[in-house]
Amino acid sequence: MHFASSGDPVLDRRYGRAKAALEDGDPQAAVEILDQTVAQAYHFTAAWHLYGAADHDRDPHRRHLRRQACTRQIQAAMPPRRSC
Repeated sequence: MHFASSGDPVLDRRYGRAKAALEDGDPQAAVEILDQTVAQAYHFTAAWHLYGAADHDRDPHRRHLRRQACTRQIQAAMPPRRSC
């Protein structure tokens, strides 16, 4: 289990609500919550990371492009197949 903390219990609860919203499939709500969170705790890197993931997931086309790019990177990193 990973625990992220800003050092402020109120902001930590906001982060938890944003994470739950993203896990429940509502990236727009997560972004709205995180907008407030990162404005008050600019140093909260876990919130910035979650913000990026939520922002990216708001657009299904961008999500699809990200998956395609990851697949290409994995395929490029794999050794070529040998035929026997």
